[in-house]
Amino acid sequence: MSLRSIRDALLAVVEASGAGNLVGSSRWRQQRLLIWCFHGVSIRDEHEWNPALYLSPRHFRERLELFARTGCNVLPFDEGIRRLREGALPPRSVVLTVDDGGYDFHCRAMPVFEEFGLPAITYLSSYYSSRQLPIFGLAASYLLWTVRGRQFGPWPEVGLSTSVDLADPSARAAIVMQLHRYATVRSMGGVEKDVLVRQLADRARADYTRLAAERLLHLMTPEEVGNASRRGFGIELHTHRHRMPDSPGDFRAELRENSAAIVAATGRRPVHFCYPSGFYAERYLPVLTEEGIETATTCDVALAAPSSSPLLLPRFVDTSQKSVAVLQSWMTGVANWAFRPNRFDPAAY
Repeated sequence: MSLRSIRDALLAVVEASGAGNLVGSSRWRQQRLLIWCFHGVSIRDEHEWNPALYLSPRHFRERLELFARTGCNVLPFDEGIRRLREGALPPRSVVLTVDDGGYDFHCRAMPVFEEFGLPAITYLSSYYSSRQLPIFGLAASYLLWTVRGRQFGPWPEVGLSTSVDLADPSARAAIVMQLHRYATVRSMGGVEKDVLVRQLADRARADYTRLAAERLLHLMTPEEVGNASRRGFGIELHTHRHRMPDSPGDFRAELRENSAAIVAATGRRPVHFCYPSGFYAERYLPVLTEEGIETATTCDVALAAPSSSPLLLPRFVDTSQKSVAVLQSWMTGVANWAFRPNRFDPAAY
């Protein structure tokens, strides 16, 4: 039995015993805020390709139903952060965040959030928003997955010298990594990378046309970003190119370009930030402070406490692999008390 199976079984026993409800009703839980991280909701079959990033529409809806069944108070993000600092949270407080600002947020998540009357923010990486191309690495990975029963290669022009079986996930990942290296060495921009993805699709006999037509792995357009803002969804910072440069100066430039794009689309200045891929370091904190950023969320998994640094806030990262027992245990707070890791480890959750 795997460690994950043992943990899930233990959490199920705890929840069934009623201990979860006791923790959820405690003063300890009321002093803490659960910052919930969604990533994507499938337009087609993205959750089958990458369940760590995408939920099916059914599972997404079930999450929102579970908040109600477990007695969670889902607050607007700003209010949740303010009440955490003031020590004035209601019981089982939760705020909802969604990473990246994908088109699926606009067409899949927003209508369901509105149906349930739940507030949410999305952290937007703006580079692909203005260009309306599929995100390079994700598109390459997804297209190879769609033809996973085939052989691929060689492709010596990009450094792939042998034929590989696309049924092997590690072989697909190696191809994507090599394409990243090839594009990086040549300082390719978004349009050039998209040409490379199209060439990959042609060689693999994958359907790039359908991917583009359905806007799979695309971000919201600036017009859709503005529409989301007018409908009450917060649009916040995630860097322009979804990256954390080593240089604080380059990081500052990323923030400012990201902020300018959001201001142009929404008319409001964003003040909340999410570290792309959960990567953070102490050298970034002075830049965030100088740029007027009020909060920054990581992918470290824990409940936020009054003592949590506002620029290093933990979140619970939701994925398709999470059992109902795990979800409930984070809503009540049991999982934070029993299984708290120090840094984000996708394999652990």
